[in-house]
Amino acid sequence: MINLFRTVASSVALAAVVSFAASAQADGGKRYYEVTVSNLAYAQPISPPVLVTHKSGLSLFNVNEPASDGLAAMAEDADNSGLVADLLANPKTRAVVVGEGPIPPGGSATLVIEASAKARFLSAVGMLVNTNDAFFGLRHYSLPRSFKSRRSVRSPAYDAGSEANNEDCGFIPGPACGNAFVRDEEGAEGFVHIHRGVHGVADLAAEVYDWRNPTVQISIRRVRKP
Repeated sequence: MINLFRTVASSVALAAVVSFAASAQADGGKRYYEVTVSNLAYAQPISPPVLVTHKSGLSLFNVNEPASDGLAAMAEDADNSGLVADLLANPKTRAVVVGEGPIPPGGSATLVIEASAKARFLSAVGMLVNTNDAFFGLRHYSLPRSFKSRRSVRSPAYDAGSEANNEDCGFIPGPACGNAFVRDEEGAEGFVHIHRGVHGVADLAAEVYDWRNPTVQISIRRVRKP
């Protein structure tokens, strides 16, 4: 758990910088959205979620394609620093917000993020920390225009395909094991796909740590300027 929270502390430190840097790319017509990420899994805490508003053409990941280095680091060790840096460097990004801490099972986190008439899409990711490289992912979701419209969408868990699903505590950062930044690439699938869950092949008991999709629920509503 110590390693996980060291990563979390790094993520929180980035949050203030992220909001300022991304807002510098303003293109007019500011909008604000309240986004609530709820954890639906029984024994899978979720790392601080990374939210990004953006224009069309930005993709955090593509199913059946290899994960980027930044996404892989987030999915394996809850290290979102590289992913956030990539997003801030992308001209299609409007704003990036990082959660202040992990979302426990049954818990939720509410974040406010800026968007615009042109950057009207939301994407989000976060690691299921009691796994090798599982993450929830929302891609290119259209934000509501009206203040009266509220939207809710559920996300499955994806496998980053960057690490083998050995279920060995020596390679898992979450509180079930506490070992971050140790990778087992031999046998990794090599592409993003729907995660197959925990099967109890090593240290993780399937009856405790397995889950059924969907993994998170994401609720979105437009709000006045915070």
